[in-house]
Amino acid sequence: MRPRRVAPAVGVMTDRILAPAVVFVSASKADRCLCTAVLPVEVFSNSVFKKEYAVVSLDVISANFEDGDVVTLDALKDVGLVKGHNTQAKVLCNGELTKKVVIDGLKVSATAIEKITAAGGEIK
Repeated sequence: MRPRRVAPAVGVMTDRILAPAVVFVSASKADRCLCTAVLPVEVFSNSVFKKEYAVVSLDVISANFEDGDVVTLDALKDVGLVKGHNTQAKVLCNGELTKKVVIDGLKVSATAIEKITAAGGEIK
C-alpha cells in the first residue's frame, strides 16, 4: 500500500531555517490516526560561504590600465569594475590585450594566460 499524507506542511521559523516534516501513515491506519503533528526539520544552506566572481575581460583591462600597471582586486575595485566586499574577480579571454600588465592574485582562464604572456605581461 502506498502511504498517504495526513498532516499539512507547516513550518516554524527560528534563528535557523526550518522545513516541515510531514507525517506519513499507511492507508489502513489513516482512518484511525489522530496524529496531525508536523515536526520541523533543520535544513542547512551553504549560501553564506558562497563565493561570487565578477567577470573581467581583457579588453576592459586594456582600456582601464596602462603599461606596467599591476592589476589586483583592489585596483579593480578602485576603477569600479568589481563591486562588493565579498566579490572576487576572474579574468576571461574576451577581447584583445594590447598593454603589458601584471595580474596579481586573481583567477585567470587558460586562454587569457596565453594572451597576457603573448602581450608581454605576467601573472603572479
